[in-house]
Amino acid sequence: MNIFNIFKKKGLSTENRLMIGKLMSIVAWADGNLDESEKKELKLRLADIGGLHDDQIDEVLEKYKELTADLILELKSSGPVIAHTIMKNVFRVAMADNMLKPSEEKILEKIASEILPDKEWSLVKNWMITYSDYINATKVLFK
Repeated sequence: MNIFNIFKKKGLSTENRLMIGKLMSIVAWADGNLDESEKKELKLRLADIGGLHDDQIDEVLEKYKELTADLILELKSSGPVIAHTIMKNVFRVAMADNMLKPSEEKILEKIASEILPDKEWSLVKNWMITYSDYINATKVLFK
């Protein structure tokens, strides 16, 4: 069982799913370029949480390229279960090309600072990097 399955769909309203889609779009655009791998991962993540339709995804990708004050307010009102779901999904989009770019890390840090308790970001970041290393190793080992 995937450790994150406990968060899947639980407590996610349509507004939460849309917010996560917007945040994933912002992370995907963090370096100023939307890679196909990022777009594909975003669609997979949204399917996993019961996300948006393809036309809605395309609209979100066109419209949400940077973090706005309104979205930050929305983030601040999200609960702890949703916070973990947000971090898991935005991180996966950031790692879609198998590397965490400084621009992506900066956005992840901003998102984390709004929804995670103080000082938890460094722990989460270390875990996410370890997790991504594990995923990448299994891709190589079990092709």
